[in-house]
Amino acid sequence: EDVIYAKRLCRDLNLKFYHIETNKEDLLQNVPDVIYSIETFEPNPIRGSLLSMKLSELAHEKGFKIVLCGEGSDEIFGGYGDFLYLTDEKEFQNEIEVLLNDLYRTQLLRIDKTGMKYAVEVREPFLDRSLVEYVLNIHPSLKVAKTKTGETTTKYILREAFKHLLPDYICSREKMTLMEGAGIGGVERGKGLLYGFANANLSEEEYEVISSEFRSYNLKDREEAYCFKIFNENYSKATFAKTRVVNAQKEITKTKWTLSL
Repeated sequence: EDVIYAKRLCRDLNLKFYHIETNKEDLLQNVPDVIYSIETFEPNPIRGSLLSMKLSELAHEKGFKIVLCGEGSDEIFGGYGDFLYLTDEKEFQNEIEVLLNDLYRTQLLRIDKTGMKYAVEVREPFLDRSLVEYVLNIHPSLKVAKTKTGETTTKYILREAFKHLLPDYICSREKMTLMEGAGIGGVERGKGLLYGFANANLSEEEYEVISSEFRSYNLKDREEAYCFKIFNENYSKATFAKTRVVNAQKEITKTKWTLSL
């Protein structure tokens, strides 16, 4: 989990840190508030917002007005597991463009809305315009590449760029999603904390009724329908949400991948 490496790094660099002790039940109690706050029923940003909300609350309690985050690096450097399944350069670049264009309705929506709930401004250094324009011109083979030990890694060139500043246990660490790194589940469809919670609180019959009545929203499972039910109670006139967002869907696994980029 992330906290193991985060604490180790802070100790090695003599940095002050705070660790939030929480549990799955506490997080799930906040689902309605999260959906209301971030104004979307899309499960991916809702899952992450369960954690972002806690982080923003802590930052506010500690008196921070501005915080930094790493959003954008996975999009521009090909960090998601999805990029391991792509077979050519054009597909790779198209996937980056699609994910970037939807950020304002996915991860940036999440960090902005959860931050502003507690009057905390979240900034994203990886989305500096000059950096994004530069990185978009880097060939995919330098983003997903083999290490000296023969393992395929994502964000290869970013890891290489910081090897002189960060210890190997950070630069060479396997990529994990926010939820997986926090120890509360992954992002793949049909799995994870929110998926189980939604299925326990929305019957198959209710799902059929909601998905049929709101067919234009293309609700694919009970997780989406449960989130939509709460969303619709607050934002029934939000027709913009009918256009669904694009999120990364694949976890990174230990499988050895064959590169063809």
